[in-house]
Amino acid sequence: MTAVAACIYQRSLNRKITPEQVCLQRKQFSCWNGKTESDLAHLLKLPQAKTALWLEANLHRLNRAKIGYADHYHADYVDPYWADKTKKTFTIGKHIFYRINTQ
Repeated sequence: MTAVAACIYQRSLNRKITPEQVCLQRKQFSCWNGKTESDLAHLLKLPQAKTALWLEANLHRLNRAKIGYADHYHADYVDPYWADKTKKTFTIGKHIFYRINTQ
């Protein structure tokens, strides 16, 4: 969860938009596809919500260097069109991280 949060923060810095705007962009995060905020409100009741809310409040404190300043990621069971031509920076569990924006 920390690596994904760092990736979201890096992408927000690259694009000069808020982390919330990154998360809500169309087809960026599959959990949002076809859903509204109210559809996902139940997630705030999960045990992981406390960690997620802490990460949201402390994005600026995350060590983005640990993920190679990655601004994209995907699970290892999907094959996005952009992954083959992009250098991997970090893998943790089933998630592979990439740095697409090299500014």
